[in-house]
Amino acid sequence: MKKPKFSLGQGGLQGFFLQHVEKVVLAIVLLIVAFYLYSGYSLEGYKSDKTPVDLKFTTISAHDTMEKDTSDI
Repeated sequence: MKKPKFSLGQGGLQGFFLQHVEKVVLAIVLLIVAFYLYSGYSLEGYKSDKTPVDLKFTTISAHDTMEKDTSDI
């Protein structure tokens, strides 16, 4: 039985990776993007029990709290 040739030179494994490294990187990036898209679509959406009037009151209250003078002079 003949032993298979396995070289790490230009024509072997090293040459293969030098010629195709951009395709491997592209495939990895596409897999990561697909994972993030899938995980984003599978999340539950934002549901709020507050009405727009409640949100406006909350923002006005927060603004008033920020504008209040708290110096001890």
